[in-house]
Amino acid sequence: ALGQLPAAEVNTALRYLRELVTTRGLPPKVLIVHQFTLGMLPDKQDIAESPGVDLVLDMDGFGSQALKRATYGAILRQRRLEFSGMKLFYEQDDGLLSPAQVMALDPAPAVVVYQ
Repeated sequence: ALGQLPAAEVNTALRYLRELVTTRGLPPKVLIVHQFTLGMLPDKQDIAESPGVDLVLDMDGFGSQALKRATYGAILRQRRLEFSGMKLFYEQDDGLLSPAQVMALDPAPAVVVYQ
């Protein structure tokens, strides 16, 4: 069975990164949270925002173009985080979305990961 990640663990990572940025005078950091089922982040509404950390919700998982678009939309309707992202798989995706197709999504992802 697939795991879950509670908001408390995401918030712990956010606090850690924020403290690094603040105490060491570093530029903002990025935290990418991957999700490919609605139940993976069961209390997503409790994920906090954190100054100094850009939070990306990355729609992960492979499949057809239609499935990727539907999953992206469903995950973002459940709750958007600060930025959205999409992960694309060269071998596992059935019909890899082109860069133009990815950027035509609403909202356009701020982060695109290729694997």
